[in-house]
Amino acid sequence: MASTDAHFSRYRNKLRKLSIKLSITHEILPSALILKGVQCDSTHSIDAGGFGDVYIGTYNGIKVALKHLRTHPNIDNEVKQLFYRETLLWKDLMNAHIIQFLGITEDLPREKQICMVIPWMANGSLKSFVAAQRKKGALEGDGQVVTLDKWLYQISDGLAYLHAEGIVHGDLHGGNVLIDQNETACLTDFGMALVAESTPYAYNSRHGGGALHWNAPELSDPEHFGLETRRPTFQSDVFSFACVCVEVYTGAPPFHKFSPIQAAGRYVMGQRPDRPTLPGEGGGLMPDALWSLTNACWAQNPWDRISTKEATSTMAQIARIPADTFMDYLVDGDSAVSLDARSLSYDTIFDIAQTMIRDSIVSPSEEMVGHSSANRTFSESSSWNVVTNLRPQLSDYIAIRCGPSYDILMRYMKVTDTNGLTFSPGLSGSAKFKVMYRSNDKIALIGSNGMYVNMYYVDDVKCEGPKGGLDLGLEYEPNGLVSFAIFGYQGMADKTYYLSWEPGNPAYNGSLAVKRQKEATCFFHIENF
Repeated sequence: MASTDAHFSRYRNKLRKLSIKLSITHEILPSALILKGVQCDSTHSIDAGGFGDVYIGTYNGIKVALKHLRTHPNIDNEVKQLFYRETLLWKDLMNAHIIQFLGITEDLPREKQICMVIPWMANGSLKSFVAAQRKKGALEGDGQVVTLDKWLYQISDGLAYLHAEGIVHGDLHGGNVLIDQNETACLTDFGMALVAESTPYAYNSRHGGGALHWNAPELSDPEHFGLETRRPTFQSDVFSFACVCVEVYTGAPPFHKFSPIQAAGRYVMGQRPDRPTLPGEGGGLMPDALWSLTNACWAQNPWDRISTKEATSTMAQIARIPADTFMDYLVDGDSAVSLDARSLSYDTIFDIAQTMIRDSIVSPSEEMVGHSSANRTFSESSSWNVVTNLRPQLSDYIAIRCGPSYDILMRYMKVTDTNGLTFSPGLSGSAKFKVMYRSNDKIALIGSNGMYVNMYYVDDVKCEGPKGGLDLGLEYEPNGLVSFAIFGYQGMADKTYYLSWEPGNPAYNGSLAVKRQKEATCFFHIENF
């Protein structure tokens, strides 16, 4: 993908986030999404998913599925807001391995309930289709491996496309992969897990246990990994893909002999299912190349897992997909759309709009510039040309931004009025740091106050060093992220610590924390000026 396409993708994702927030705030959907002439052909739901019911319908002579969220009287409004989010995420996606979104309708029996309209998939889910094919002997011998690998490639390709669009699936398993009339695997119900997370009502997943058999360990026990949220990420999707590989080969969920809670506990402890064996007489082990890929996808630490771009590239080779049909999606690790509909404010919208103005996507209106609660100006930031690289090469001046994909506020490291350091939304002059190159690939940073970034004891980093400053080792991480290693400082002996974007000791009047081991708060994006 050309670099211009990559920049366009970043800008489009920011605009998508903004449109979602505006839609939720004002409880509106684009009128173009509403379909007329949709017929509901069933008086009762023919299937019940984890979050709603499915009816059979017809639209323009085509058989369709009508899906609506099952709500509770006390939370109808909140679920409605989350439905808006899902609709706006889905409506513009175009990929052979993503279920096509046709639109929305209110033509349901008995109750006036807004619902999604998607093509009807007569072959059902991958989970049920594989079981049916094996039962009638259609999946046997060497041809079985070829067919299963083809489906796994299609799943990885659909997932890579979602990630390139900045969307986390959040609930990947065999029940959320449908098979079309051409026996092609297509992803559906991405992001739906967030509905259950965000509401008090007890939704039950169709596969039982809230998908814990497919859940990454950091979603079950975030504190164990130094995280503060159970929100799904690109990395947790990659873990789920590994679990789907096992599911497709065995015909059962990973750790299927254990309850969902027991399976989740084993993942947290670092345990993984044994290498799968194909069912039936003479069923062989999962091939070496696919087993290697599975292990790379379910690494214990999220940052050790490969990207969906790498997984799809490997699956293309395993499944022998022709090069001219393989799309090498560019994964932008910063753009995951993972929004909490309960905390959307005008200030948050303003922060993202400010980012778009900085990147020359829109021109600031007088109304936005005069927004009193933000008290921001654009004269300085709008003149900067910011470029984010997948493997950043440092220029003489840089900005340092929070790395986690769920940081939609675009927080940058800035020098405070008291020569401290903090991370706050928006790009300004206080976020500009000069890079001083040292020996052994180390760097030092000089803030906008002319002082060096330095460290007090071994826990608090500020920006008030008169000279020298703190030597930082730059370490490259997956998805274009970096971490800053600190070593050789007095009192550290031979240990290596890492700079964090979390606040340090309040007694130091504005400082950043230092972590004894690398965790999610130690990852950053570098932007060159």
